[in-house]
Amino acid sequence: MIKVQPLTAPEIRATFPLIREVAPGLGFAEWTRFARRMLSAAGTDKAGIMVARTGDRAIPVGLYIWHVVRELGSGRALTAEKVVAFDLTDRHIVGDALVESLETLALDLGVDAVKAVMHGRSADIAASFRGAGLRPDAEILRKSASATSAARA
Repeated sequence: MIKVQPLTAPEIRATFPLIREVAPGLGFAEWTRFARRMLSAAGTDKAGIMVARTGDRAIPVGLYIWHVVRELGSGRALTAEKVVAFDLTDRHIVGDALVESLETLALDLGVDAVKAVMHGRSADIAASFRGAGLRPDAEILRKSASATSAARA
């Protein structure tokens, strides 16, 4: 059984290998600062980090970072980003648990829309999110701001 609950401070170190799956260039110090900042927002309806664990084991097997913003045309939207699931036998079990927790969070927060942004290696669990009714809505393009500066030089 997979349990999904908010990140706690002692889990920051243990979740670092997971977040590196979808943010390979992320350093430990940067993850620690970010996670602590998100923990300080805990208890609000603005943002947080949810972590999936298998049974009573403390080892995290999945996570997502979430935030709520008011979007033009959508109202209050809950967005899950940096979605990652790891399981030696079936990632989709973890993915399904993450989706269920996202839907519960959406109901608890009373939002108008739910979005999930898949990054790199999280694309293989997108089927769990599609199975819950999430559909492609936009294409996100990104490049480093330093690449823009270098191109203008």
